[in-house]
Amino acid sequence: MAALRDVGEISRRTGVETHPLSGIRKESDRDYEMKLLVVVALITLADCQWLPDCGVTMYDDTAEGQPWDTPPRVTRTRSDGSIMIVGGEVARPNEFPWQVSLEDVVTPSHFCGAVVLNQDYILTAAHCTDGKSANGIIAFTGKVLRFDNAGDGTTRSYDLSTIIQHENYQPVLINNDISLLKVENQLVMDTSCVGACAPAADETYDGFQITVSGWGTTSSGGDLSDDLLYTNVWGISNTQCSSEYDGITQAMLCADSSGSDRDACQGDSGGPLVYNRNGRFEVIGLVSWGIGCATNPGVYTRVTHFLDWIAENAV
Repeated sequence: MAALRDVGEISRRTGVETHPLSGIRKESDRDYEMKLLVVVALITLADCQWLPDCGVTMYDDTAEGQPWDTPPRVTRTRSDGSIMIVGGEVARPNEFPWQVSLEDVVTPSHFCGAVVLNQDYILTAAHCTDGKSANGIIAFTGKVLRFDNAGDGTTRSYDLSTIIQHENYQPVLINNDISLLKVENQLVMDTSCVGACAPAADETYDGFQITVSGWGTTSSGGDLSDDLLYTNVWGISNTQCSSEYDGITQAMLCADSSGSDRDACQGDSGGPLVYNRNGRFEVIGLVSWGIGCATNPGVYTRVTHFLDWIAENAV
C-alpha cells in the first residue's frame, strides 16, 4: 500500500497535487499560472476578430424610423400604384455601415447580403457561397442604392481571396449556415464601412427588439429593392419557433413580427440581423431561411453559436 507522502507528491505528468487527507486535487502555482495564460490567450483570440470601435453609425436614431409597436408603413409605391416597399423603411446613407452587398462577377447583380467583421473579413451565409469560388464574387461596402456601384465616394468594391465555408454546413437542413469571406485588399474603414460588434455569448435575444437590413425582394417571389431597406422584428425562442418549423437547431435564431408583416425575404440572405446595445450594434444573426416572407418566423444563423469558429478561422 502506498504511503501517505506518496499520495501527496506532485505528478510529473500533470503538475497537480492531491491533498493526502481530503483527496482534493490542488494545482501548483506554476500550473495555475499556465492555465491562466491559456485562458487569457483564448479570450484575446476570441476578441481580436471584432474591432474595438465596432457597431457605431453617424446617427443617434439608427433603425428608429420604423415604430416598434405599430404595423410598418408603406413608404413608396411604383408609378402604377402597386406597393414597392412593405414591412421596411428606406435606410439613410451610412445608417447601416456594416452592411455588404455580394454581387456575381458574371451577371453582375446582387445575390446576397453580408456583414463587415473587420478589415480583412466579411461574414455571410454558407448557402450564399456554396458552389461558388472567391473569384466569382465582388463585395461592395457603403452602398445605399443597389445599382450604385460607382457611388458618391462611399461605395467601394473588393475582390475576394478566400471563402471559408463552415465544414459542417448541411444544405438540406440549412444548418451551420455561415461562411467567412477574406478580401484581397483590406477594407477602408470609415463612416461608410464599420465592423459590427460581437454578440453577447450568453444571450439568447429572446424577446429583444432587433433589426434586419438588405436589398431583398419586397414580397415572396417579388422584385429586389433598389434601396437598402431595414425592418424591426422581435427575437423569439427556439422552442416557440419549433412550433412553426421542424429542424430548428441550436445554430439557428428565429425572429417574428407579431403579425405586422415584417420580415427578410429573397436576396437578403447572408445579411445582418443586429441588436442595438446602448448605441453599438451587435450582429446576432445572418439571414438564412424561412417559409414565405412575413407569413412565418424568419430563421437566422445564430452568430453566438459560431464565435469560436470565427475566432479559429478569421486569422
